[in-house]
Amino acid sequence: MSSEKARSLSTAEDFEKLSVEHAELVDEEPQSLTAEHHDFLMKRHGSIQLHPLPSTDPLDPLNWPNWKKNYEIILIAFHAFGCAFMQAGISPAYEAMSEEYGKSMTEISYLTSAQICVAGIAPFLWVPIMNAYGRNVFLAFSALACCVLNIGGGFCSTYGQQMACRILVCFFASTGAAAGSSVVADLAFSHERGKKNGWWSLALIMGTPGGPFFMGFVQYHVGTMWIYFTFAIMNFIQFILWLLADETVYIRNHNNHAIQPSAKGIMKWFGFYSRTQTFTLDNTF
Repeated sequence: MSSEKARSLSTAEDFEKLSVEHAELVDEEPQSLTAEHHDFLMKRHGSIQLHPLPSTDPLDPLNWPNWKKNYEIILIAFHAFGCAFMQAGISPAYEAMSEEYGKSMTEISYLTSAQICVAGIAPFLWVPIMNAYGRNVFLAFSALACCVLNIGGGFCSTYGQQMACRILVCFFASTGAAAGSSVVADLAFSHERGKKNGWWSLALIMGTPGGPFFMGFVQYHVGTMWIYFTFAIMNFIQFILWLLADETVYIRNHNNHAIQPSAKGIMKWFGFYSRTQTFTLDNTF
């Protein structure tokens, strides 16, 4: 009995010691934090216990106002929603397209199956490209490309043409699903990421039932062509909203130096970035 009591006491002491060590760790101010950096963080965020630690650069996405961060995250959520929405949204038109293209319902369903396959593969291409050259330009271009392709989808007269349009639309639309977690990581601190990732994840999930539900009304009242035109309108709105957004790629190394992605000439004009230029915000970091 006495040995069990001793073990319990030892365990309690270990927990107490661990709690004290944790409290000391949380309260400890980073040794490399300058007075200027400290004051900036307290004024902008009200705390220095932030991870990742923002720089003193106002252009750092972590230092953006909350409304601007939320705008970007809601926009990527809308983009991800559109990807799933357009994949599933053509299902109410299966019967009409079966008659128009002279194909069986099974073959028409491949228009959705092909998109699902592309959506599973395309992010492996998009993620490294957007990490290297920025996300905003590719997201804006993908929305515009989807808009044009969906307009074309409304005028397709053969099954092969429609299949090509669907595959290309999903290839470009998948940028939204590919960049969702990266945009959140660019804009949110660690303690915020669970909630913010939930925004775009929920939007992506809701796109699957939302597409057939809303496009069923469109198919019933105005026909198949307007399903694709509705997609195009959605994509054009996304394109305009991305033009109003800013690039979120901003790299910090372990010494809190900022590496601002840069480009030159026409690449810079179009919004592309490359990791070639480095500058130090504060050489005492």
